[in-house]
Amino acid sequence: MKFQPIKKVSIKTVSKVAKSQGKAQSKIDKLIKKRDKLDEKATDASAVAAAGELSQIEADETKLKLQKEIVKINGKLKKLYY
Repeated sequence: MKFQPIKKVSIKTVSKVAKSQGKAQSKIDKLIKKRDKLDEKATDASAVAAAGELSQIEADETKLKLQKEIVKINGKLKKLYY
């Protein structure tokens, strides 16, 4: 069994990678919070429609808009995860 030689990596390179991973994680956290808030708004729209304060059509339009935004956020998250 052959072993690959160990490549030396500078601390500067490791530092850059760690910094970029930290930034990506920060963006991921913000997007997840935003997605959760939008999901909560969609749930609230359903509750308002059920209470009769908003017509079902208006509630469905609101939920559709929110779902479109959630899909966009999920796409951004997918890119950041890799």
